[in-house]
Amino acid sequence: MKKDISLREELELKMRGRMPLERLNPQKGESRWYYIDPRGRDDDFVADTKVRTIDVDCPDTPNPYLQEIMLEEAKDNPQNYYIWRTEGDDLVREEHAQRDGEIFAWDEPPSGGHPGEDYNCRCTAEEFSLERYRFINYPQELLKQVTKNLMDEEGSEEYIYLDTKGIKTTGVGKNIDNKDRFMEINWQVGDRPATYKEKETAFNIFENLQKTGFFGQRLGAEKFRKFSNLQISKKEIENLMVSHLHNDLLTLEKEFPDFKTFPFQLQEVLMDIKYNTGNINQNKWPKLYKAIANKDINKIAENVSRKDVGFKRNEWAKNKILSIRGW
Repeated sequence: MKKDISLREELELKMRGRMPLERLNPQKGESRWYYIDPRGRDDDFVADTKVRTIDVDCPDTPNPYLQEIMLEEAKDNPQNYYIWRTEGDDLVREEHAQRDGEIFAWDEPPSGGHPGEDYNCRCTAEEFSLERYRFINYPQELLKQVTKNLMDEEGSEEYIYLDTKGIKTTGVGKNIDNKDRFMEINWQVGDRPATYKEKETAFNIFENLQKTGFFGQRLGAEKFRKFSNLQISKKEIENLMVSHLHNDLLTLEKEFPDFKTFPFQLQEVLMDIKYNTGNINQNKWPKLYKAIANKDINKIAENVSRKDVGFKRNEWAKNKILSIRGW
């Protein structure tokens, strides 16, 4: 049977981002349901403390940022957490379906209790392990981690620049050298959409810059800001990246039929190579493919380096591979 909680306990769970709150009169762009953001919260929370909020689609959606916090905690103390699993059929109630694959703490039950405690609940609590969590939540966890890696490595630019090879680029290393691809982007000038003519003018400016050789290893992206007033929003940067990564993932799943079962670190590195080089196949990477087929960690580590990236990024890839255990 589920454990009943007092109003005081319920309020505390809400203030800590463990239970959703309801807006009686949501404004435009707001959801009816939201959480208090638990990140960076001080223990001396008082009524007039200004807090960030997180909108969710329905009251059964777990707090996404709390999941990130608990994942980090669970890595160090796995015995304190479990993964919620459902039977995966049509009889699973909606609020429990929302919890499938998510992390929960044994000492802080969600609304309705732990798996199996609510009336007729058939859900189970699976012992937490990082590898299992990532496998259950494939590919969301992989895409989330790769996004973070790329943001850390490549940064994010809202304007047009030429990379070290002279390729027109924007966002998180997004190649926009092709004119059709360039024109499809939702460019803005200030607060309004850019016109076709403004887009074409900017494209031609950078075509001419490519011919001058005004780019290279020592020339930062910010040097190109003055050449055009076209910009993209953070939302557009995110959309371009998500679309790119999904396509990269589809390519890798075709190249490697067992990609989903690869160690997470190898998935990360292959996604990074694909995003960075735009090309990964057996003809170009024969030694890497052979090493992966043989599950030879040392040989894989020897063959993930790229000529056109810095020492730091190549070392990151090598060390990621060498951290794989038990494959």
